[in-house]
Amino acid sequence: MVTYNTAFEQRQYMAISLKAAKFYLEKAAMMPLP
Repeated sequence: MVTYNTAFEQRQYMAISLKAAKFYLEKAAMMPLP
């Protein structure tokens, strides 16, 4: 049984992970590859 709080936390975690992934992808794109 999944509580509302757990589902909410999971959604928050997913949103933060997506933001972090986007941020790192943009940073990697700006950095010259060796």
